[in-house]
Amino acid sequence: MSSEHGLPSLLWVLFAGALAPWLSDRLAFLRLPVIALELLFGVLIGPQGLGLAEMEGPLPFLARFGVALLFFLAGMEIDFAGLRGRPFVLGALGWVLSLGLAAGAAFGLASAGLVQQPTVIAVALATTALGVVAPILRDAGLTDQPLGRLATACGVMGEVGPILLMSALFIGAEQELRQVGLTLLFAAIAVGVCWVSFWLRPPGVVGLLARSMHRSGQWPVRVCMLVLALLVWVAESFRLDPALGAFAAGLAVGLANRDARSDVLAHKLDAVGFGLLVPVFFVTSGMQLDVRALAARPDMLGIVLLAALALLVVRGAPAVLFVRDLGVRGATVAGLYAATSLPLIVALTSAAVDTDRMDRLNATVLVSGGLVSVLVFPWLAARLQGRPIPPRRAPEPDAL
Repeated sequence: MSSEHGLPSLLWVLFAGALAPWLSDRLAFLRLPVIALELLFGVLIGPQGLGLAEMEGPLPFLARFGVALLFFLAGMEIDFAGLRGRPFVLGALGWVLSLGLAAGAAFGLASAGLVQQPTVIAVALATTALGVVAPILRDAGLTDQPLGRLATACGVMGEVGPILLMSALFIGAEQELRQVGLTLLFAAIAVGVCWVSFWLRPPGVVGLLARSMHRSGQWPVRVCMLVLALLVWVAESFRLDPALGAFAAGLAVGLANRDARSDVLAHKLDAVGFGLLVPVFFVTSGMQLDVRALAARPDMLGIVLLAALALLVVRGAPAVLFVRDLGVRGATVAGLYAATSLPLIVALTSAAVDTDRMDRLNATVLVSGGLVSVLVFPWLAARLQGRPIPPRRAPEPDAL
């Protein structure tokens, strides 16, 4: 909270965002993800913590822009060439199986009176934190290994599928048929933008992008922000979830960004997103968690652990499909990575709370369950893995 003698809320949020990666590095032995610390610091400085900051001034806008960039960067991460063939098929089959398990778990919990809004919960349980898992795989040198490809395929499907379902979930029931048409129209527009970005490369435009990459004009970054804003606006105009537009924009930029300068542009966009706006989103999300209500009801802590267990079962059990490729131990490691989820849960529950489809207590339970998953599951995977896991059979990426 900003008093007349206190610091502005924005300054506290930026301070929390700057402190989180530093503390994560200092406590590397604990393997605390930066995202988890951002949420915890948000709780600490928010109205239910020390009361140092609240959602005021530019924070709601910056948080909204931050979640758009989160999905934009997730779209950019997808490498279709590296996942085609068997990894993609197994990842897709695993996610469909996860969705069925998620629906059963969510409606079972709802019928027991433990949770509300089972549809939202089912989508949340079917997610994977690709942004958390991908750096772990990269640091372990597993990205180009069979384990890394299958875990990445799980992460991709655990982001693409829920994003599409999020868009359908928030469609007004009174205009479903019209919305189906608008969704198909948006899909056609997004495919068109992706096609243009992949195939249409005028030499003059490509040359200008290359020349301005290291200049103050930063034209490539500005063009990316324009594409992001355009597709988010189109999605909102069609009454679709803005995350769908942001994700489509990321796909388009990722397809276009495939030459020798791709790493340079990716690093610049990471700096814009993860350097400022994405941390604002996660810190402010922590500020809005209903932790006092959670603490006041000890029984809800058991439900938090139940939510984490549900993530493990829903996203981890389909890893049985990978046993032929990775062996039992490798498939278990891949399942633990697939069950690691938090960013999409935060985004989904935030949207559900904003549209009165979920109360803050249930949202806090789900986010807390995701927090447990990112703190525990990658650690368990690393302990179980021990050393790089030799696959029982290593098929070619194109082999099915």
